[in-house]
Amino acid sequence: MKRSFVFTVCMLLTLMFIFSGAAIAADTTLQKIKARGKLLAGVKYGTVPFGFVDKSDKVVGFDVDLTKEVANALGVDIEYIKVTSPTRIPMLVAGNADLVAASMTHTVERDKAIDFSVTYFWGGQSILVKKGSGINGVEDLVGKTVAVQQGTTLEKNLARVSPDAKQLAFKDYTSAWMALKQGRADALTGSHHILLRFAKDPATI
Repeated sequence: MKRSFVFTVCMLLTLMFIFSGAAIAADTTLQKIKARGKLLAGVKYGTVPFGFVDKSDKVVGFDVDLTKEVANALGVDIEYIKVTSPTRIPMLVAGNADLVAASMTHTVERDKAIDFSVTYFWGGQSILVKKGSGINGVEDLVGKTVAVQQGTTLEKNLARVSPDAKQLAFKDYTSAWMALKQGRADALTGSHHILLRFAKDPATI
């Protein structure tokens, strides 16, 4: 699929880098990290280009590089903890990760549970469709099935701009992509930069 089949929805996503817990617990968290000698960083394992496993079975990506720099600044080692959109906040709150960098949008609702760093990435939300689908924008999603990541602002944005679309939620982008590829969904919505990976895939439809 070529780039021309990725249609941008006019909504901006602020992909955020989440620091550990509440501000009150910041010192305690830092003390634990230094005492342990290791930073537990929650990252995604299947979201190119932010966090994914490469051909050599190594976790790499933009968010991975950022967390590595945080560990370097603290003078500690780093251990990557696999998270998904539905699990990233619960794992952070439960203390299974010291921080999470997992392509997350900063929202007022999430502010009630966790603290965010400053914004480090801006991107648009887009839709990806098959060639010849007849879908040229959100106005064509009425009655259509749209694959989307569960536990994300993508769901809310889609419901707002196309309330008559049928949402089909998945835990990760790969599963959502397969639904589109196999014809179980008419479109896939997500971060524009992430969808470009699927649009450029040699095996794309």
